[in-house]
Amino acid sequence: MATGSIYLPNNYRAAFHCESVVPAHVAQTKAQAYVDRTGKTIYVPGLGNFSPAGPPPAEAPVKKKAPVVSGTPQVGNSLTTTAGTFTGGEGAVTIATVWQTSDTGSGGWKWLAKADGPLELTVENANKFIRSSSTATDSIGQTGSANSTSVGPVTVEEMKVSDPTVVISDN
Repeated sequence: MATGSIYLPNNYRAAFHCESVVPAHVAQTKAQAYVDRTGKTIYVPGLGNFSPAGPPPAEAPVKKKAPVVSGTPQVGNSLTTTAGTFTGGEGAVTIATVWQTSDTGSGGWKWLAKADGPLELTVENANKFIRSSSTATDSIGQTGSANSTSVGPVTVEEMKVSDPTVVISDN
């Protein structure tokens, strides 16, 4: 049994259920559709009967504004991020934001942590680049993503020793 959607005039979509698998060359072609007298069933030769399912879904969420990372990329400091903003999508849209790290800042990004709070920079982050990445997911599973500009490399503050004092003890 094959299932799917077909788009009809006036931006209506019809879900279909066929008893046989629809060959790709048939599924990709345009066919004449016939509507029964009730207007509730549509028949397409070679594909089967369809039930109108309403207008097509909205486009996937699209980045309106990318996330922004704030803070000084130095071990011992923390970074914060915004989630960015998205437009479009079907129904409710949720945004999940994560921290990512890279050796070069131009590729090879790896998951570091959820961005549900500030990122505390440690020696493991030294000499790495950091960015945040947000993914927006709508109610039907369509996604859109956006990345912040990277910051870094993360530096380590140099320790400065001035006038060392030597203490000699008899103990």
